[in-house]
Amino acid sequence: MERQGVDRVILSLYESQPDQEAFGKWSQSTPYYPFEMLNETEQEIIKSKKSYEVVALVRENVGRIVQYPEPGVEKYNRTHVHPMLPKLKTGSGLDYVTKGGIYIGEELKKFVQNGDESGWTPGIIREVIQNGIQEYHNITKRLMEKAGVYKTLEKMESRKYSPFEQIMLDIRKR
Repeated sequence: MERQGVDRVILSLYESQPDQEAFGKWSQSTPYYPFEMLNETEQEIIKSKKSYEVVALVRENVGRIVQYPEPGVEKYNRTHVHPMLPKLKTGSGLDYVTKGGIYIGEELKKFVQNGDESGWTPGIIREVIQNGIQEYHNITKRLMEKAGVYKTLEKMESRKYSPFEQIMLDIRKR
């Protein structure tokens, strides 16, 4: 993950029962990621207004949105609530109460033991991580396209440079 510049890979994502303590709360109780940063499966669950649980392998700094003391495994339960507000933007944090956090240190060791008992082999984990890395890159590409980064780069590349500017660009590329 680190070599690829990936800070979060989902290990499992599934619909779950709503947390009964979540009802009557106005918004998420834990910071969570913007809708646009989530993978398609998680976005579809949110669009369907379902409660779910997500488990992900993470680095310390995830998208400059969530900070942890060290890398680990995050686990969140997200309960869909019906806010008493006018229709919100799809994926608004106010639609969910989010509970959870990160497993690190001794908690992470217990989490791994439970995974072993559930049949999570190293081979399965490697495959999930590889798929997650590819998915992360696809999301990044989609966000860059939406932001117009590629079009801007194309404009910059098609621009005519003076001989001096071209020399400077060539030097910079070395």
